[in-house]
Amino acid sequence: SVEIGSMKVELDLSGTVDVVAERARLEKDLVTAQKDMKTAEVKLSNEGFMAKAPENVVAEIKERMAATSADIERITAQLAALK
Repeated sequence: SVEIGSMKVELDLSGTVDVVAERARLEKDLVTAQKDMKTAEVKLSNEGFMAKAPENVVAEIKERMAATSADIERITAQLAALK
């Protein structure tokens, strides 16, 4: 499925997608996203970092966390659909 604006387009590709390879790719992407989320959480929970970091850097990390959270939800849903 692909999201285009507020619309979600889904194509039936059953039989054309290597499910095992796709599952492996999604699991790898999920691990990467979870690591990115953990890194951001550690930075934002570090009082020293928060005291010294410019506001725009903190805002960028928070935006990245929101995007990463959405990625994790999307990947998790895609993995569930493959099972």
